[in-house]
Amino acid sequence: MRVNFVSMMMVGSLIAVGGLAAGCGDELEPLDDGLVSLQWEVSPKGCKESGVEEIEVSLENSHFDYRERFVCDAGRATLAGVYPGNYRLYVQGADKRGHVTFEAAARSVTVRGERTEAVGMVRLTAKPASVEVGWLFANGRVCGANAVERVDVHVYDDMGYEVKSAQFACNEGSGVVRDLAAGGYLIEASAQVGGKLAFQGQSEVKLDRGEEGQVDVVIQGK
Repeated sequence: MRVNFVSMMMVGSLIAVGGLAAGCGDELEPLDDGLVSLQWEVSPKGCKESGVEEIEVSLENSHFDYRERFVCDAGRATLAGVYPGNYRLYVQGADKRGHVTFEAAARSVTVRGERTEAVGMVRLTAKPASVEVGWLFANGRVCGANAVERVDVHVYDDMGYEVKSAQFACNEGSGVVRDLAAGGYLIEASAQVGGKLAFQGQSEVKLDRGEEGQVDVVIQGK
């Protein structure tokens, strides 16, 4: 009886192992890549009136980056061969010089194998401009010699409204003011010494949509 019991256990184990081996041998084939389809609208005016020639569509995550450009007037496109996964979708519009002047808010997209992910309508609006403001004194970029630690920058539009302001460490030599609409601006830079206004200067700049402008302001002693 003892021998028979051991034999039965061995037979049972062999059957179990054999069943597992059969199950593990069947490998599933990976799914093919997916597709992403979308439509776009460049402001209410459309591509031509907005000066947009191409639309750049990109899907990005920590492992992959799919990027492709399409003719703006096409109004729609499909990205093929996208590996399944979660992505951030970016859509931008470029003018004839290739400069990005319009953009849409980024959104999350999940791509599944052998399926088309329909994003729907993507609306692009004008991309904000920015300006790097540099400052210098009459005797050069010598903050310490002028006892200046911080520089205040104020941005005014054509109507005299203050639209942006920022403060920067003087030793940085420049600072970037972002999220500006296209148009002309008066840039004022000033600095205090001992709590009193000691230096001030102004300069003008004109910015296009999406432009990264640059201007220097000479701040004179008051």
